[in-house]
Amino acid sequence: MNSPLTANVSIHKDVVDENGENKKPGKDWTVGAKATATTDSVTANPTAATKKTDSNGDAKWGLKFSKTTGRATVAISETQQDGFEFKEGSCSITHIDGSKDTKKLTSDKSTDLTGIKPGDTVDCTYVNKVSDTALTLVKKVDNKAAAGTAKDTDWTLKAAGDVAAGNKTIEGKTGSSEVTKAKVKAGKYALSETGTPKGYEASDWVCKPTSGSGVVTSDKSSVTLKSGDDVTCTITNTAKTGAVTWGKTNESGNDLKGSVWTLTGPDGAELTIEDCAAASASECTGQDKDPAAGKFSVTGLKWGDYKLTEKKAPAGYILDDTPHTFTVSGSELDKSLGSYTNEQKPQVALPLTGGTGSQIYLIGGAALLAAAGAIALLKGLRRRNRKH
Repeated sequence: MNSPLTANVSIHKDVVDENGENKKPGKDWTVGAKATATTDSVTANPTAATKKTDSNGDAKWGLKFSKTTGRATVAISETQQDGFEFKEGSCSITHIDGSKDTKKLTSDKSTDLTGIKPGDTVDCTYVNKVSDTALTLVKKVDNKAAAGTAKDTDWTLKAAGDVAAGNKTIEGKTGSSEVTKAKVKAGKYALSETGTPKGYEASDWVCKPTSGSGVVTSDKSSVTLKSGDDVTCTITNTAKTGAVTWGKTNESGNDLKGSVWTLTGPDGAELTIEDCAAASASECTGQDKDPAAGKFSVTGLKWGDYKLTEKKAPAGYILDDTPHTFTVSGSELDKSLGSYTNEQKPQVALPLTGGTGSQIYLIGGAALLAAAGAIALLKGLRRRNRKH
């Protein structure tokens, strides 16, 4: 009997669902069997080192050796598809004498089968499962601009699936196992959050692949997952800054322009607030954003305790340096302090002109008038006495 000069290599592909069940042949998977001679020479048919599996999940090669003493190493591999992961694999090498060797495959990476010789039959099988479809919900909090006090765990995150997703819902705090790589089904999920902190503005949800590249179908409040997707959806809540308004009036309630104030913040920093009197708010370049004279509006305030004190009164009015305190917080962002009244300064009598001489003249005149009055009174008394 003549010794054969050929060996046969076949790779079979099976796929299973997320639970490792419902095995079926994998069609159009790229698999590889690259033969490299180690003794003599070998030619593969087809010559391409990779090919796609057929409808039965099979791909085959024939190896032709130049001599019966030929030996080769065959590198077995597969190309992973999106949404799948390697589950298991093995190769069985049956020799011409009926003996067998088995090689376990531990990944989809290339695995060398050494010592392949004429007459060998190599049968390899790959099993890939649909990757778990995973969804992670993340809450971020931006307290920087307003010095807010809420934590990311003050909110509860939720993703509610549609019918295609089996109406599955995941819900929990950011970082918890309930919403971190939660195993879900493919479908559309409505994203929402609940929480008690006030004074925060929520962003739209932003959904991206957790790792690697990929396309995620989502909008500002939902995400649609395909089988095998691993997606992270993030929402950011930003603390809003506060504002304060007040007015300056006279005793009749009329607005007074021109006052200057000092606003001391929670960190001890002081702002000088000068009254803006302009045609529009866009022309108010200082701290006061209200263009009406005698009206004040200060924005962009961090949360905390404040003290407002008049530094300069309107012209002609008495300074009122009484400190006015208020607090900005998430539940009290817009503070209205009302109006503060200034009393008008008293009128000052104008001095007479003419110097010392004029003063003497006036004093002398007053003395003469007093003397004339006394003489007239004396004459009157004398006449009355004569009649009696």
